[in-house]
Formats: sequence, structure tokens, C-alpha cells
Amino acid sequence: MNVMSESSPTRVLFIDDDRALSRLVRKKLELAGYVVDVAYDGEKGLAMYAECGHDAVIVDQTMPLRSGLDTIRDLAAKGPLPATIMVTGTGDERIAVEAIKLGISEYLVKDMVGGFLKYLPTAIERALDQQRLIQMKQRAEEALAQRLEELEEANVALRREISQRKRAEKALRDSRGFLQAVIDAFPESLMVMDREHRVVLANRMARDLAGRGEPVPRSRTCGRAVRRGEAANGEYVESCPLGRVAATKVPVTVERIHSDALGNDTYWEISAAPIFDEAGEVVQIIELCRDVTQRNQLENELAQAHKLESVGQLAAGIAHEINTPIQYIGDNARFLQDAFCTLDKLFDVFDGFLQAAKEKTVSDGLVAEVEAAVAEADAEYLKHEAPQAIQQSLQGVERVATIVRAMKEFAHPSVEENQPIDLNRAIENTLMVSRNEWKYVATLVTDLDPDLPLVSCLQGGINQVVLNIVLNAAQAIAGLPEAGSSEAKGTITVSTRHDGDEVEIRVQDTGGGIPEEIQSRVFDPFFTTKDVGKGTGQGLAIAYSIVAEKHHGSICFETESGKGTTFIVRLPIAGNSRETAPTPLQTEKSVLDCP
Repeated sequence: MNVMSESSPTRVLFIDDDRALSRLVRKKLELAGYVVDVAYDGEKGLAMYAECGHDAVIVDQTMPLRSGLDTIRDLAAKGPLPATIMVTGTGDERIAVEAIKLGISEYLVKDMVGGFLKYLPTAIERALDQQRLIQMKQRAEEALAQRLEELEEANVALRREISQRKRAEKALRDSRGFLQAVIDAFPESLMVMDREHRVVLANRMARDLAGRGEPVPRSRTCGRAVRRGEAANGEYVESCPLGRVAATKVPVTVERIHSDALGNDTYWEISAAPIFDEAGEVVQIIELCRDVTQRNQLENELAQAHKLESVGQLAAGIAHEINTPIQYIGDNARFLQDAFCTLDKLFDVFDGFLQAAKEKTVSDGLVAEVEAAVAEADAEYLKHEAPQAIQQSLQGVERVATIVRAMKEFAHPSVEENQPIDLNRAIENTLMVSRNEWKYVATLVTDLDPDLPLVSCLQGGINQVVLNIVLNAAQAIAGLPEAGSSEAKGTITVSTRHDGDEVEIRVQDTGGGIPEEIQSRVFDPFFTTKDVGKGTGQGLAIAYSIVAEKHHGSICFETESGKGTTFIVRLPIAGNSRETAPTPLQTEKSVLDCP
């Protein structure tokens, strides 16, 4: 089928053996705006149509060799007819009916007065319009058939989808039931919330904590579902980590104190983690709450036991440190006691000499007696040595007082709240009480920042951290093959510095370094490389717990085999400013990862 173009002129083929009429028709139609081709018999007409594909064909019925009806049959045999008009000099109803059945658009009879020529352009337009309608109808029928086929396919797919959806809904219900059963068996409170903190899923423990055994309504926010207290403006009395998770897209762990109606306090660890969509946006948040009251108690008991162990370990060394100044205080006191006994005899001779002088009875013998007494007392020696003995005794007293004061501050009773402390002084006290543990194997160098601000922390905990690391450094140096000689002493360097919102403590030793194969286990509880009975493996694990979990700081180390290790402790100046304490696996532990 030929498709007529709206932008190009209509091309018409006129097939008639009457050449004069053909010229008149061409002129008439060209004046009407058509492009006209003329063929003088059916064979040529068919060939021209096959070559050009005309928009309209006008065929005369009476022609030699091939009639107009035969020509139309041949055109119809090759496909849908274009806009086709049959003309004839004599009307024949049978031929007209057969031509119409073949699909012609018009059947015209030539007349003698020229009416045929006048009407021909109108007949062509009518034929073209009819052809356009036929084409539109065919396209509509084709589109309708295609659409019906698509609808049938869609209907089949819809029935299949409905069936699949029903199976999926059943599987989802089964899956939800299984998931609910699994999380209900979980011994800790677990909830899933959307970004508006509405509860999507909650296990039995969460519902029990909320005081309700039935499922939590989806419209209820987590604060109303679990936390009883709520301010008048709708904000939660207890700060919630969910908003921070939604804003930062990182997990948050906080610890809260919960007081029941009887005033009993329990400690709860709340961990919140984001659930992301495909675009990386937070769509839901999972919150896990666990009662850590017993764990905290055990940790405190363990820390206290370790502290007592440390004090016991240091006791002999402290006694030795105190004994040295006490010894020379005693020696000086005995020297002064002997000196005063000698001076007492000299004073008696002086009294006799003074009395004789008053009575003006001084004799040469008395003068000689005084000179002999002065010589025997060695007064010049006493005049020089006695002040030194007194000065040394005072220094010894000050040394003992310093050690006792340091021990008192080191053993400061534990408190549950952070307090501003002089970190440099705390470090100096710790180094003082542990002196006997390192002085035989290492020289201690301190580089403490004099402008270090007060740091809000648990003093007893930080004392324990520094002590554990320094003892570890001394033991690392003592483990070297050449350790033990005064010429082969190592060095322990303790330094502090202020870095933005944090302070940094570095403890560097010249030991053998930490072997690569155990670096990942350094902070593990009960891990030790010492012989049985010489270490519990708790020192660095407790140091990590105090720094990371109680102060939300960080602890890591740099190490190089054969050259030593540097432990780096970073503490927030304002106290617990970090939201989440890293787990031991998240804490940097190697020379490459240490900040």
C-alpha cells in the first residue's frame, strides 16, 4: 500500500489509449497541482506504477491488449489498491460492480460536454480521502489487534503475577513469622525503626521492657514504645542516638542509666546501626539494648583486683624507694646525736672557762684545758658537717613525703564521674611509684607539655593506664639479651602534648618491638607472652577498656622489630565527647594505622 505524503505533491497515473484525452487530463490535473504520469496501455501502466508507486491511478476500461478491469485485477493481485478510479465511455453495471469489489474508489462515465474533466480533480480528492480512511482503518484495526494481543498477554501475566503475589505474600507472612520467632528468642531488646523513629519491628524483650506483651503499633515511636518519660513538647527525656545515626550514617553506642520506680539503677548499653537503601541513604535503624549492669560490676571488680595486684607488685619497690632516704636520715641523725654528745662535753669546759673569766681567775692550765677540749671535739669538722647532715635529712624527709604523696594520689579512690585533673602530675606520680620497676633496666626521659590543659577523666583509671604501659615498656627492655648491665640500659620516654580537642600521651621504649604475628592480639584479654605466673595478660586489655570505653579515647601503638614500641593514648579534653568507643578490632594496632 502506498502512503501519501503531506509534504510532497500527489502523484497520479492516467492509463488510457486515447492520447488526445490523455493530454487534456494531464493539463487539467497539473493545473490542479498534481504530478501526472501517462501510460497508453495497461502493460506500461503496470510497469510505471511498479516503478513509481503512484498515489492515485485512473484507468480507462476500453483499451487494446488489456482492459481496464484486467489492469485493476493485476494491481489488486500485487497488494492493496491505491486510490483507483475507473473511467469508461459506456456505463456497464456488471463491470462497475466487479471493479468496486476489487476496491476502486470511483467509477466515472466520460461525457461529451467535458463534465468528466471538471469533476476529475474532485473525484481524485474523494478517492484519496477514501484511501486515507481505509489506511487509517487498517492501521486502527492492526493497532487494535496488537493491543488486544498485548492485553491478552498482560492478562495472562497479571493472572500469573497474582498467583505469584499470593505465594509471595504467604512466603512473606511465613518469613515474618519466622523472623519474629527468631528475634523473640533473642535475649536482648531489639527494635527496627524508620527515619521518623516509628517502630517497624520489635522483639519480645523490647515489648516486655515497654510493659506490653502485644506487638508495638507501627505508628508508635520508639521513645513512646520503650522509654516511659517524655517531655511536654514531645521530645524524649533521655537523649536518643537514632538521630545521630540518621545524620552521620555510622553506628553509635551509648550507655544509659535506668532508674525504676523503686530507685534501683541499672546500666543499659544502646547500640544503633543504619540500614541503607540502594542509593546509600538511611531508611531504617536497628537498635539493640542490653543490660550491662552485671558486666560493669564485673569489669569494676576486675579493674580493682588488677589495681590491687599492681599495688602489691609495687609495694616492695616502694618500700625500697622509701628505705633509701630513711636509711641516710637515720645515719645523719645518729651522726648528729654523737656530735651533740661531744659538744655537750665541750660546753661543760666552756662553762668552767666562762666562770673563771668572770672571777678573773683564768689560768694557763685552764686555757690549755679548753684548747684540748676543742681539739678533742673537732669543732671545725662539726661546724662543716652538721649543717650538711641536717640538709640531707631534710631532703630525705622530702623524698619520703614525695613518694607517700605520689602513692596516695596514685591510689586515689575510684569515682564514677570524670573530674578535671592535672594529667602531667598524675603521670609524674605514676612514674614515681613505679620507679623501682624500671630504674634498673631503663633511663626515664619525660617531655611533658607545660601548657597542657586540665583533662576531664577518671584519675585512677588514667593512673592505671600509664602504669600498665610503663611496666610493659620496662618488661620489654628487660627481655633483651643484653639487659641487666648499667651500660646496656634502655630508655623509656614519656611525653604529653595538646592537639586540638584532645591530649596525647606517648610512652616509647627501646625494647625489641612487638612481633608481627601477635600485634592483632595485644589488646585481647588474658593474652600474654610471659611465662606462667609472671603475667595475667590483663594490663593492656584493661588499658584499652579504660581509654576507649570509659573515656571514648583511642589507644594504639607503633612498633619496629629490634628498635622498640611507642604506645599512643589520645583522650578528649572535655571527657566523653565521642559517641562511640571503637571495638578492639576497630582500634588501630599497627605502625601503619596509628594516627
